[in-house]
Amino acid sequence: MQIAFYGTARNVGTSANMAAVQAFLANDCPYVETMRQPEKSAAAKDFIFTDCSQIPEAEAIMETCDLLVLNLSISGRGLETVYTAYSIVRKNVIFLIGKYIQNQSEEVMRIAREYRMEQSRICMIPYHPGFARAYEHEKVPRFLKGQKQSANSCADRYFNQQVERASKAVLIYANRKGDLFYG
Repeated sequence: MQIAFYGTARNVGTSANMAAVQAFLANDCPYVETMRQPEKSAAAKDFIFTDCSQIPEAEAIMETCDLLVLNLSISGRGLETVYTAYSIVRKNVIFLIGKYIQNQSEEVMRIAREYRMEQSRICMIPYHPGFARAYEHEKVPRFLKGQKQSANSCADRYFNQQVERASKAVLIYANRKGDLFYG
């Protein structure tokens, strides 16, 4: 399955968020085995992740992908253009807010109401300094595995929960290309 990530702004961490979801799914992911329709479930190795923010053929990939993950900035700049261009036409979209800070929940709710986004399609990956270092040194899988085994602080646990939630959304919505409605 083709999963395309596209960032609406340069500072939202599209590549890093894609790496987090990809690494989580590549590890022993419980959702692959417990999905209600096992014949339709997909293992992480069946996913092809593409960061469309960095390639010239992005438009073609976003048109044909099984799932489009729009990486948003909480400020909402540029959101209207991207939302109009992709989410109304495409039925299979997840909205991912990168470098999220926990006290921005009201902003997320405002964006959801304003653009009529289904809450289950909005995911956040919070800013985490350890994750930023792991991404810079290309050690995201090791970092996530370590985090899963020994999350010491509330921030660590919150980060783990949000990466897991985003990964679960990818698994759920990747199989729903023919949905009759969006949001």
